[in-house]
Amino acid sequence: MILRLKKDGDKYSLEFDPQTVEQLGLSDGAALHSQINNGSIILTPASQSEIDQPTLDSAIDNVVQNRNNVLKKLAE
Repeated sequence: MILRLKKDGDKYSLEFDPQTVEQLGLSDGAALHSQINNGSIILTPASQSEIDQPTLDSAIDNVVQNRNNVLKKLAE
């Protein structure tokens, strides 16, 4: 697959076709690790454990709301 480097202001981006994005299980805004190795760029999806703070806060709020009774019993 050949990708084109595109300049957008002071940053650059690569555009992937929808099939590649779907095969990798990615979506718009997905986090990727980048690594340079012997002149090659290696991109790998960031693991699920590496989530952003708003997503983490939302997940915690969800657990507290939905499991409030269980949490209270555990605290006793």
